[in-house]
Amino acid sequence: MTLSAILDKQENHNNNVGKCLSAFAGQCSDALFYGSSLKIGLDKNIDAVFICAMGGSALAGDMIRDIAAVSGKIPFTVIRDYSLPPWAGKNSLVIALSYSGATSETLACCRQAYQRQATVITASSGGELKKLSQELGLFHLKLPQGFQPRLATLHMALPLLLLLNEEKLLEISDEDICATYMTLKNLGRQWNPQNPAAKNRAKATALCLYQRTTLIWGSQGVTATGARNFKNQLNETAETAAFCGAVPEVSHNEIMSLAHSQQISLVFLRSQLEKPEIAKNFDIAKELLGDTAIRLKEINLPGEDLMTVICASLLFGDLTAYYLSLLNKVDPENIALISSFKARMSR
Repeated sequence: MTLSAILDKQENHNNNVGKCLSAFAGQCSDALFYGSSLKIGLDKNIDAVFICAMGGSALAGDMIRDIAAVSGKIPFTVIRDYSLPPWAGKNSLVIALSYSGATSETLACCRQAYQRQATVITASSGGELKKLSQELGLFHLKLPQGFQPRLATLHMALPLLLLLNEEKLLEISDEDICATYMTLKNLGRQWNPQNPAAKNRAKATALCLYQRTTLIWGSQGVTATGARNFKNQLNETAETAAFCGAVPEVSHNEIMSLAHSQQISLVFLRSQLEKPEIAKNFDIAKELLGDTAIRLKEINLPGEDLMTVICASLLFGDLTAYYLSLLNKVDPENIALISSFKARMSR
């Protein structure tokens, strides 16, 4: 059986990951509906927002931070650590985000934020974080259960984005919300498991990445978060080595490692929202690397607003990694090593 035939065989998609990704636009709709009903009514001036999360949950924080960098009024910072920076205090909003509710780093930051009298919001599908929220009387977003954290990004990010929009800490238009949903619905048809590899960009990219180390370059502030998600999904879902970087930084260092590299696939995540300087950076890199041994794949993501572009990049990375897991003959749900690591850390 050819590699393309493996990806097109429908029996191979009869698993939870494949079914979950086929319903990506539906997740978007559900998350937006839930978020539209959320209100807090902040009673004090907020001068900074800190989103405390790890792994797949932190990707939701990255998405919020990127959108806030364009439309927000105060700084947003994602904390991937056990402690808050010393300047997080009474006038800070701290969002403790953990899909499982059991992330030790996030729990530690949540307790610290409460001790510093910051305004604290928590979000989880249950676990210790929900219990802690109840004990401390914190505002808690209940996330739907039954997902792998890395496949629940929209359920985490979109309700929080709408809540922050309601509190006027950032701005999202109704037009952007509609565009995001419609784009995901359309892309879901194009990249769906039922669509054959010959007409499916995500499947074609998985074939390009097979048995190779992958580098993903995104553009700073636009597709860099999508590149990071793509890298994480390749690591976890496909169990393959992958790394990510952001233009223009990678042009000052990483590009030197590629000229003589073997067995490397390089993916460019592009968008019409790129600054002209960033677009020129990508184009020059493509020209310089065109005659090397690497395989270069350029993905132009649709979207006229940042939320749409980021969500499209998430779907593309999720599906491509899933298709590569089938080629690699690994279980896309297996996270045994991560679970063992967390178990040892909790002792």
